[in-house]
Amino acid sequence: AAYTLQEILTIKSDDVQGRVKTYESIVKGESILEPGVPESFKILVNELQSLGLKVTVEDDRDRVIDLKDAEDEMSDGHEGVISGRRRKRVLELREDL
Repeated sequence: AAYTLQEILTIKSDDVQGRVKTYESIVKGESILEPGVPESFKILVNELQSLGLKVTVEDDRDRVIDLKDAEDEMSDGHEGVISGRRRKRVLELREDL
């Protein structure tokens, strides 16, 4: 499970904005920014929601992240820099009754 979580939290080939920003950071010699949300993760969330499960994604301060707004924040310059610690993302699965 730890390896799967690490895969989810790293920059993926289907994270278009993350790849572009990482490339720009490398070229400019700047710190690499936090990865964005890969499209495959968004698809997984949509599939779980289609099964009637409530899925929420939270940041390290336990604030709920709206995946649709997460990409807007990345483009607004609210990126964080990768530090030695991993970001915490919590998936909360509940049955909608």
